[in-house]
Amino acid sequence: MTKYQPVNSLLSIFTLIFFLILLPDNARCEIHAIPLSGLIDGKPVITAIASAPDSSVWVCSPGHINCIHGGHWVDTGTKTLITPNEIVQSCIVSDSGTAFFALRDRIIINRHNEWSVALTPSELYYGIDTGAVLTIAGNGRLAYGCQGGFSLFNGVAWESFSMSDNLEYRNVTGLTCVDENLWIGKRGGVLYYNGNTVTQIPEFRGESVSACAVDNKGCLVLGIYNKGVSIFDSEKRTDIFDDDFFGENLINALLVDGKNRIWVGTQLGIMRFDNGSAEIIDDSNSLPHNYVLSLAEDTAGDIWIGTVNGLAVYSDE
Repeated sequence: MTKYQPVNSLLSIFTLIFFLILLPDNARCEIHAIPLSGLIDGKPVITAIASAPDSSVWVCSPGHINCIHGGHWVDTGTKTLITPNEIVQSCIVSDSGTAFFALRDRIIINRHNEWSVALTPSELYYGIDTGAVLTIAGNGRLAYGCQGGFSLFNGVAWESFSMSDNLEYRNVTGLTCVDENLWIGKRGGVLYYNGNTVTQIPEFRGESVSACAVDNKGCLVLGIYNKGVSIFDSEKRTDIFDDDFFGENLINALLVDGKNRIWVGTQLGIMRFDNGSAEIIDDSNSLPHNYVLSLAEDTAGDIWIGTVNGLAVYSDE
C-alpha cells in the first residue's frame, strides 16, 4: 500500500492549537474532523468504519474503500473492486486482521493486503435493498445479515437462514456474537443461534431492533427504534429510553467502547451513556454533521464517527 496523504494538514494543526489556547479547559473540544480532500468524490458520506488490530482504520464511502495507517491515508487499490456510488453497507475486521466489506450482492475481502470477492447467497435477495450487516461469529465464521435473512460463511461455503425457510428470519438489522453464539436483531424482535437451532427471544417480540452490540460484561445491547437502548443479560431486560431524543429518531449505529460506554449514532447526533449518565454529542461539539451513520473504536481507544458530511475522531482528554 502506498502512502499518499497525511491526515492532518498544517492548517488543521494551527487551527487546533489556536482554539486550544483560547478556550478554557472545561470547553476544550474533544472531537476533531479528519480531512478527506482528494480521497472522496462528491459529498463525504461515511457509510462504514472498522478498526484493525494493527491500528489501521478502514473508512468507507460511496465508491470508495479507504484506509488510514500510521497517521496517513494509504492507497488500497480497490478501484476495480467497487464501482462509483456503490455503497459499502458494513465492514468488520477479524482478530487476525482480515477485513470484510459488505455490498448488496457480495463481500469484498482483504487478507494480508490481498483482495478477493465472495458472492453473498442468492436466496437472501428479495428485491428490496435495506442494507447489510456483518459480525465475526463462532469458529471465526463471517455472519452476514440483510432483508432476506442471515448467513454464515466459513471461507468456502455459506450456511443460510432465509425468509423462504422461516419468515422469522427476515429483516435482519444487526448481528453480534456472545460466547460464540450469534444474536440477530431484526425488525420484529431478536433471534439467538447456538450453532444448532434458532430461537426467538420472547422479551423482544415485536420490537423494531436497529442495531446490536455486546458490552464488557457479555450482555447484549440493542438499539430499538423510537425508544432507545435495551440491555439483556439472557435473563433480564433493562431499558434506557429517552422519548425526547429517540422518539421518531433513527438509530443508525451502536458501539460499546473499552470503557463500557454506549454510543448510539442517530440522525440527531450521538447519545452516549456512561455509568448511568447520558450526554448528547452533536454539531455543537464539532461533529461534521448530526446525521451519524457509523461508529468504531480504534486500538488507542479513540472513537471514529462517520456522518453524512464527513469523518471525525473523538479522543478523551
